[in-house]
Amino acid sequence: MAWRRFLHEKVFTKYLLLTNVLVCGTLDGLGDFLEQKRERVQSHNWARTARMASMGCVLAPIGHYWFQVLDRYLPGRQLASVGKKVILDMVLMGPFEVAAFYAGMCAMEGKSRENIWKELKEKFLLTYELEWLVWPPAQAINFFFIPLHFRVIYCSSIELLWSMVLSYLKHHSLAVTE
Repeated sequence: MAWRRFLHEKVFTKYLLLTNVLVCGTLDGLGDFLEQKRERVQSHNWARTARMASMGCVLAPIGHYWFQVLDRYLPGRQLASVGKKVILDMVLMGPFEVAAFYAGMCAMEGKSRENIWKELKEKFLLTYELEWLVWPPAQAINFFFIPLHFRVIYCSSIELLWSMVLSYLKHHSLAVTE
């Protein structure tokens, strides 16, 4: 029982932000690792995995505080409150996170502003559209059933699969050839 108290008092209370950062970074890196295995790359690109993990660590605090803001201004688990949270998450946070992901990844790859912009123009819309297939139901479950202090970790569990999608989209050309 001491470990349960430790988890509650330290990991999920006192050090919740750090916990969220470490879990998000680890699962985003793991998602890229699994995607590279799925792609059967000849030599694993550890720098790519590290960049994906880094983006998880960078975006985790934003999600951590975002969920607090949503709960402060839209308290409760009623259908109307949850619906508003899901819409706000998709309309405000969704585009921000997609843009931040591609910009951050490209910056860590040393790409110029022009190339960052080019990649955003190529991949943003498809990625954002795919978000609409994954995140509204996931966030509805999150806001209805998951306590605030577990929300980032819950999202990270879904992020494991989502980061595989992001890794694929990021590292493959989406240009249509005629």
